Amino acid sequence: MEKRLERIAMKLERSLERLSFAEYLRYSVSWKRQLLVNFMGGLARGAGMAVGFAALGAAAVVLLRRLAALNVPVIGDYLAEVIRIVLERL
Repeated sequence: MEKRLERIAMKLERSLERLSFAEYLRYSVSWKRQLLVNFMGGLARGAGMAVGFAALGAAAVVLLRRLAALNVPVIGDYLAEVIRIVLERL
């Protein structure tokens, strides 16, 4: 019975080491560390969203300009008006 418990304890110890359980405990106990990590993560997510939105917006404007240049009667007039409004507000 003791050998079995010892094997189970060793298995549990190895599992916890693989999961970096000690690091998790240090992280969860320190509220300052949690605040810093979450703040930095929020900054990174916000910057990523801003860059992504700017890239998608620029791609949309380029696409709309090219469609307007094709002079498709209904679409071209509508897109020209949208592009004019966008460029005025930049």
